[in-house]
Amino acid sequence: MSRCNRDSASIQHSNFPPYDANELRTILKDRAADAFHDGVLTDDVVPITAAFAAKRSGYARTALDLLYTAGDLARSSDDDVVTEQHVRQAEEEIQQGAIVSEIASLSPQGKLVAYTLLALDNEGELPAKMDAFYAWYEHAARLTETDTVTARTVRDLLNDLVINGVAKMEEINRGQRGGRHYRYSLAAHPEMIVDDLTEDDTITELDEQRGGKLFR
Repeated sequence: MSRCNRDSASIQHSNFPPYDANELRTILKDRAADAFHDGVLTDDVVPITAAFAAKRSGYARTALDLLYTAGDLARSSDDDVVTEQHVRQAEEEIQQGAIVSEIASLSPQGKLVAYTLLALDNEGELPAKMDAFYAWYEHAARLTETDTVTARTVRDLLNDLVINGVAKMEEINRGQRGGRHYRYSLAAHPEMIVDDLTEDDTITELDEQRGGKLFR
């Protein structure tokens, strides 16, 4: 099915800037020509792979990982071609694995940011601009008697969650007068995040102080 599948490790792990779906589609077409035999990919595979990757992070590495995983799933099922269904299955598996890994490896500050995301979602306050998000984060830090980090650090932690499919970021551009800003919201199912956060005593105590709104 594939001429080189995972042989192009340098391609997968190279650092690329974020791209939109059209740019990712072009990159994928070029890489797929090297990685797969002609006719192995159905016509909808590259477009949907590019769309998923653009939505999740905009990174070429994300798109390539998704394409190769879809190919692996097709081969393991003894399918002759890679289809849209393989891509959708691959996206679900990658996202679930990334979320579990991301939450489990978060620093104490990262877990506080993740809890803030969950709490704001639960209260219907998402999408939220960075200043509103940071204000709630500071409130949570005070409740746990935790030192706060800067808004820039919180934004970096949020962006890490975006890359791994936990959060999503939307750019709002209101022109020269209105300016440009970003709004953050939850991308993953809350249950996928809650399970790992409940293992952190500081976070569970924080939720108890708030009346056990998330951890029941």
